Amino acid sequence: MPASVETTKKNRKMVTSPRRTLIVAAKVLLLFAGASAYFAGSFSLESTEFNVQYVSMAEQAFIARRHTIIGEVGASIKQYMLAASRSAVFRPAHVGSAGGKIIGSITTPRLR
Repeated sequence: MPASVETTKKNRKMVTSPRRTLIVAAKVLLLFAGASAYFAGSFSLESTEFNVQYVSMAEQAFIARRHTIIGEVGASIKQYMLAASRSAVFRPAHVGSAGGKIIGSITTPRLR
């Protein structure tokens, strides 16, 4: 046999047929269609969930604020009830008034 006709491992030819090409193309299209359907479905579900959360956002904020206010009132009432019996407990000055006194003492000129 001549050298050009011999088939060696280096000179293998890939056998392709139109049928195999169509099968591969169909598989690729099916995969693309499945991925597209998945992304469209997940986008739809996320959009629905965001709309539900957007509608209930004001209600959730009101409930959280109400819970905080009720807790603050409960703590304040308890402190006010026990304030008379706790006269020896150190209570620092309010930040605003303490800061105002410090700034006022810095800005007023001292006379000698």
